[in-house]
Amino acid sequence: MTLPPLPSPFGNPIFKGQAEIVAASDIDWLPQTPGWVIIGALLCGFIARLAWRKGKLWHRNRYRREALQRINDIEERTASEQLIAINETLKLAAMTASTRSEVASLAGEAWANWLNQRTAIPAFSANSMKALAHDIYQGADNTVNAALYQEARQWLKNHRDDHA
Repeated sequence: MTLPPLPSPFGNPIFKGQAEIVAASDIDWLPQTPGWVIIGALLCGFIARLAWRKGKLWHRNRYRREALQRINDIEERTASEQLIAINETLKLAAMTASTRSEVASLAGEAWANWLNQRTAIPAFSANSMKALAHDIYQGADNTVNAALYQEARQWLKNHRDDHA
C-alpha cells in the first residue's frame, strides 16, 4: 500500500525553497593525543595509591578508635575500677603502637615517663602521672578526675606509632 501524493500547497509557504540546516557531527570527548591518556593513567594511579595509603592508615589506627571507645565506657564504672581500667587501656594501646617486650615490663615512674615521651608535647600532667605511677598500686579508692580522662584521650590521639 502506498501513500497518496501530497497536495501542492502542503506545508508552510514561507519556507518554500529553503534548504534544511544540517547539524554538525558529534564532538568526540575522548582524548585525541596519547599524552592525555598518559596523564589520565597517572592521575588514576595517584588517586588509587592515595586511597590505598589512607585505607591502610585508617585500618592501622583502629586500635586508637577502640581504645577511645573503651575510655568512654570506663567513665560509667565504679571509682575503684576506673584508674585500673584507664591504665589497662593505655597499656594495650601502647603495646600495639610499640612492641610488647618494650611496654609490658614498664611500671611506676618508668611507665608514666614512657607515656609522656611518646608524644611531641607531654600529654599527662604531674597529678595524672602520679596517679598512673603510684596511686594505681596503692589499692586506695581513688576517684579519677576529668583531666586524666582528657589527657588519656589526647595521648591516644597523638602518640607516636612505631609501625605506621
